[in-house]
Order: sequence, then C-alpha cells, then structure tokens
Amino acid sequence: MKRGATQTFVFDLYDQNIEDIVACEITFSQNGYPVIKKTKNDCKVYKNSFVVDLSQEETFLFDDEKADVQIRIKKKSGAVLSSDIGTINVGESLSNEVI
Repeated sequence: MKRGATQTFVFDLYDQNIEDIVACEITFSQNGYPVIKKTKNDCKVYKNSFVVDLSQEETFLFDDEKADVQIRIKKKSGAVLSSDIGTINVGESLSNEVI
C-alpha cells in the first residue's frame, strides 16, 4: 500500500457462508495501535468476500513502515471468528496532499 493512494482490500471468507455473518470488524494497525477500523457497513460484498476501500486521507494516516491487518466476524450463532494477523508494507509518498 502506498501512502496517499486509494487502496482496496479483499477478505475472502473461504468456508464461511457470508449470509451467516451479522457483523465484521477490520482493523488496520501500526506499532500495536489501531489506525483504522472498518465495519460491515463499510464493506462491499463480492461473492464470498468482504471488500473494503481506503481513501487517500486514510492511507495518509499510516507511517511508511509495515502495518498489520485483521478481520473478525460474528455469526448468527453468536460465534466470533478472527483471522490471523496479516502484515502489509506501507510505501512512502513524496507528497502529503490529497488530489
């Protein structure tokens, strides 16, 4: 991901039925602190995946170093599942302005 660029993330739910999911939370963090949190309302559904977009303003919130991302989902049954933590590289930008 590049700071100041728009970015799309796709979270494939694999063996989970998307119709059974009542809530989700996607957390992007750096240095152990949350930077951005997205909910089910912030996501688009594509097949069996949640798709979330980050704006220029949101990607500018990150420092140019590694960031972590994790998705948690809550099913109709009340069960809450959590993904492994993924790591993404955050690249620098020569400009800090939104265009």
